[in-house]
Amino acid sequence: MSTCRNHLARARMIAAFALTFASLAAAVQIAMAVPASGQVASCSSPHCYSYGYASGRYAGLEAQWHDESLVIPASEVSVEYHMSNEMWLLINSNTGQWVEEGLIRVCSVFPFSSGTCASNGGGTTYEQFWGDADDAGNIYFHPIEQLTADGDNHVYEIWDSSDGSNDDYDVYVDYSLVGTSTDQTASSGYEMNVGMELYSNGPNSSEHSGTFDNYPEVYKNSTGVWSAPSMVGSVTDGCDVDPQGECFNGALYDSNQEWADSKPS
Repeated sequence: MSTCRNHLARARMIAAFALTFASLAAAVQIAMAVPASGQVASCSSPHCYSYGYASGRYAGLEAQWHDESLVIPASEVSVEYHMSNEMWLLINSNTGQWVEEGLIRVCSVFPFSSGTCASNGGGTTYEQFWGDADDAGNIYFHPIEQLTADGDNHVYEIWDSSDGSNDDYDVYVDYSLVGTSTDQTASSGYEMNVGMELYSNGPNSSEHSGTFDNYPEVYKNSTGVWSAPSMVGSVTDGCDVDPQGECFNGALYDSNQEWADSKPS
């Protein structure tokens, strides 16, 4: 996907069609990446990450955080760059499959095959979304709802509740079902990640965020309960110093059960 963070050296596909909010249920292929396990890289191009992670046979991942700001210039959104605070459940290391969910600052028409965000009738938006990858390397983006960065708290959840009888992962926001990933090939994953992603041509002082506090829990079929993982962290080069903080200055708190982004350095 990029020299910044290429999970298992797999190339990602970019769709040749656009998505409008008139059809939120449609699934579209995109070029969004998933963090590799605990690697630290420069953010020269094009993905940068700040995240906490833990390894285990997880059939579910839940996390909550507030609707804090995600700021990326319209000129960058115009060419499909984006910034997100989200979580990833890594499902199958052999096929590179995963399911992700969270908040993103992106073009409201996403993705588009040519032109710019504006020329495709879109503008910068802030929204909840989820995405997944199938075993052929195709990646799909599913918008959920446009929001404002009003500081409200939301709970995000990805869970295969079948106890191993199928490979379908239901996706929830505030405990309401918003979608199902039906293209996975395992009923439990091997790692969870929670934190931030920046897709751009490198961090700069125009890119920053609010102070996200991410509180994840994981579910194992072997125990049948949700519990807080003990995470370790990986932080890439931080965004340049900005009056509102460094968006990738991440840190672990609360006995490694909270991953916090954009904290003072």
